[in-house]
Amino acid sequence: MARRFNRNAKKQKFRFYNKKERNKYNMQQRTAHAKKHVINLSKRRLSNQEYILLAKGLKFIPTPSSKNAKMSILKDYNEFARKLRCRYMFSQEKTDLHPFRSNTGYKPASTCHTLENYIDLTKLELSFLPIERNVKNNLTKGERIALRNLKNDETIVIKKADKNSNCVILDRLDYITEVTRQLNTQHYCQLDSFNMAELKIQVIEYIKSLYDQGIIDKISFKFLTNGQKLRDARLGRIYILPKIHRLETETFKQIQHDGLNELNIIPPGRPIISQCGSVTELIDAVEFVQL
Repeated sequence: MARRFNRNAKKQKFRFYNKKERNKYNMQQRTAHAKKHVINLSKRRLSNQEYILLAKGLKFIPTPSSKNAKMSILKDYNEFARKLRCRYMFSQEKTDLHPFRSNTGYKPASTCHTLENYIDLTKLELSFLPIERNVKNNLTKGERIALRNLKNDETIVIKKADKNSNCVILDRLDYITEVTRQLNTQHYCQLDSFNMAELKIQVIEYIKSLYDQGIIDKISFKFLTNGQKLRDARLGRIYILPKIHRLETETFKQIQHDGLNELNIIPPGRPIISQCGSVTELIDAVEFVQL
């Protein structure tokens, strides 16, 4: 009996060590694969969990909280029900939708009893839909800690590489130095003063002149002079994408081997002006559709 117990204990201990070694080997493999897609040009040494997290890409979405999941489902369903009623009411009208037609949010009256019964019964079923509180997270505990550490670290900047989807980590000071170098050229000049209200007036006057000349129609005019968007407009933003393909092969291999930028290399950047949320954002959309 004692010998059988000792034999079973040895087997369990062997399985434990096998599992531990297997997990260690899997972590090494995942880290080695992640380092192929993450280029660390900062002086901050990344942990294995941070490499694995960044290798998922900048478009990766962690599992959201299920706290308000049912409320979001019912809100989306109410919008879906409104569109069903609109489709039933205007199904006989065949008109081409304007690309810049604003969503009016029109709520048609209840006309079809069959459709209303379907909407009410489906909404009732959704209200009793069980929502799992303990949803499986798509990040491990170590990756969630790594995400929090990277988010709170203000000494680095994380960007997508130019020409490929690799993730590049830069020191914030190096990033600012490269942007400043590009701005201090003959292509840019610093304004002594800037008046956002005056710029908005000029944009509206320009759009009105296009409408008066018949270049744009009334729907496009209303779209471009959207009061809320112009009221919340801000200045454009410049950012750069590091051109890691410009680095020499030996330098790149040395940085990948060291895991950090000990050579103090600052790669050139591709400048991009983001007009999202700016005064001229809507005008750019119209020009894109016309082309």
